[in-house]
Amino acid sequence: MFKLKFKEKVLILGATIAVLAVTCALGILFSAASVQRREASTPVFPQLNKAQIGLIELSDKTGRVKLKKEGAGWSVQIGDLFLPASGSRVDGLLAQLASLKRSRIVTNNPEKWKDFQVSEDTAKRVKLADAAGKAAADLLVGKESLSGRENYLRLQGANEVLQSDRSLGTYLNLESKFWSQLKPFPSDLNSQDLNRISLKGRLKLKEETRELNYTLALGGQKEKNAWKLEGDPGAELANDKVDGLASSLVLFEGSEYAVGVKEEAAGLSPAQAEVFFSTVKDKSFRLLVGAALPGGEQYYVKLEGAPFIYLASEWRVKQVLPALAELKAKKEAAKSPQGTKSP
Repeated sequence: MFKLKFKEKVLILGATIAVLAVTCALGILFSAASVQRREASTPVFPQLNKAQIGLIELSDKTGRVKLKKEGAGWSVQIGDLFLPASGSRVDGLLAQLASLKRSRIVTNNPEKWKDFQVSEDTAKRVKLADAAGKAAADLLVGKESLSGRENYLRLQGANEVLQSDRSLGTYLNLESKFWSQLKPFPSDLNSQDLNRISLKGRLKLKEETRELNYTLALGGQKEKNAWKLEGDPGAELANDKVDGLASSLVLFEGSEYAVGVKEEAAGLSPAQAEVFFSTVKDKSFRLLVGAALPGGEQYYVKLEGAPFIYLASEWRVKQVLPALAELKAKKEAAKSPQGTKSP
């Protein structure tokens, strides 16, 4: 009988163990569960190039919104027009999609699509294309998970229902005003640069009418941070309140575009009231305020020289067109010394 030496037995046993170990490792590596875990952690759109996207369409059974890249910026379709869109919001949507990952595969059964609201008649659809119209992505977004932090997804043409690693809810808004660029002033405008603010006109509000005819200017070299009332330099102004007015002007924003409304119909020719301001960088702007919509909740507004008319909430209009009395310093009533009575 052939006998193996001890050393040979050890080598054979070692080789057998090694083969079994490799077989076990390969079995684990290529098991259905392992493959699914690896697939689940991959990006939903591994080849998405944000810079090449030129068209975005969001839709569901209630409506749709279309965004188009024009030059360095974006525009949103409102009726037959394409008007400036919020670049930051479009960039946010594209960044979300580019980094979106699948956290797990939920099902491969098309009969379960409606349970997760990823069928075409229940989902919100996100379609991306390049500037020439070539499709780059087509995603059906279903309901949120129980935690509210993820969505169920399905790629158009695929059976798999995926669970995302985050919610897309913020960027699934189908209202054109959500995507509109509604700030009339440049984004780099700083309230600290304003050195003169002039208001004039007669602003009719729901509860009052404001007569506006005053100009505020920063003081001379010794008082460069102090606001003065032109024509009455002795008037005591509350510096923080005028600074607040300057901030409100710079941050002013409409609520939506007023499409198809002429200046005359909007009460902007002539305007009901206006605010003019200039900066230390020799820039100046004039915001025109026109008529109010029935109910007085919104007003037509327009930046002089710009082609767009906006609707703006009454509270925003009141912020940038305050009555002069609101900007004056409040004088404290004189207090009698303790223990004595005023005559």
